[in-house]
Amino acid sequence: MSQTRYIYKTNNILFESETVASVDDIVETSNHFKVLDYILNNVNKELKDGMMKDFYRILKERTMDCRKE
Repeated sequence: MSQTRYIYKTNNILFESETVASVDDIVETSNHFKVLDYILNNVNKELKDGMMKDFYRILKERTMDCRKE
């Protein structure tokens, strides 16, 4: 959780020695902030299937999973 908070606050990634992170994990971490913003901007709207699909689409933007679709 502290890594996520650090990324959110600084838009940077801090690695400990010999730590490896996949690019997709880094991108998804960034994207989850976009999903939370989307949710907050639509908090008073009825939750529908389309919104759930938007959550997933936003989360997977610029990842390998996005390229599979």
